[in-house]
Amino acid sequence: MYCTMTRRIFFSFHVESDLWRVNQLRAHLLTSDVHQVGFFDAQEYEELLRARKSTIGRVIRERMAGTSVTIVLIGSETASRPFVHLAIEESLANRNGLLGIRIHGIEGPDGEPAAPGPEPILPSEVPFPTYTWDWDLERLQREIDLAEKRAERWRSGLRLRG
Repeated sequence: MYCTMTRRIFFSFHVESDLWRVNQLRAHLLTSDVHQVGFFDAQEYEELLRARKSTIGRVIRERMAGTSVTIVLIGSETASRPFVHLAIEESLANRNGLLGIRIHGIEGPDGEPAAPGPEPILPSEVPFPTYTWDWDLERLQREIDLAEKRAERWRSGLRLRG
């Protein structure tokens, strides 16, 4: 593995349409040293889907506490989802490093990939690099390290771009 330091990462995604793809990626990540705090077990997802919006927002904020990087797993509808927007807003407030990973190419329950979707819109001064998931854990770790460095720079008061 590229980096041995464990980081607390929050993963944000559209649960209803991308959970199958995300669970495949999640299973692959179990072999890495990425401490995954944005994922929930199946029962928690079911409970959250039935919960009130205020409860879901509270849970997202609680799970993001102490994270330093937010990874947005980008599927076909991710950019329009309100709770993805909430996670991004919390990430900006906490000055988390951000990274987008396109997951549309991972096969769904029907064995087919999804259509690619747009990236969520972020302020122009906030770097949001993205790449398409390629099952390469070393690349993922490098990208997380870079996101962490951006967060450290941001927290120290330096400009993010330029």
